[in-house]
Amino acid sequence: MQTANTIADFCEALRSRDSDALGYVPAVAYHDALTRGRLELETENDEPCGFAFWGRRKNLVRIYQCVIAHDARRVLHATRLVARTLALPGARGATELALRVATDLPANEFWQSIGCRVIGTQRGGKRRHRTINLYRLSLANPKRLAQRMIAANISAATRAIDTTAADRT
Repeated sequence: MQTANTIADFCEALRSRDSDALGYVPAVAYHDALTRGRLELETENDEPCGFAFWGRRKNLVRIYQCVIAHDARRVLHATRLVARTLALPGARGATELALRVATDLPANEFWQSIGCRVIGTQRGGKRRHRTINLYRLSLANPKRLAQRMIAANISAATRAIDTTAADRT
């Protein structure tokens, strides 16, 4: 069993390694999110490999950071992480998911594959001058959301098989 400090340290280390994709969050925020039930951990072989840092306001669940370690990146991990986050007691009953992703990041493909739609864009920070996609996902139909997540995993698995077969020829 991981301690809160160990989990918070893992989250900060992963954020630091992937700082180009994730916005800055003070390290203490991860510990606070853990104590408030706003941080969900993903594991592979009983070791942490990613996390989702989220919050809720009224009927809106907002994911502030969602990341899987590079060596464990698979649609399955991300899908499980999002599904578990949305099933947490603090997120249940929400009608919409919101998140922000820089337009130049591969994560856009994942979010779109599970049904998120871009509702607008905004200018990024002063340092990187990126354009940020503003995403929304309706949570009103859990069955439809589950079908999208399953389809995203099947599609990713099919692409992986096709890539492996192409590499062998």
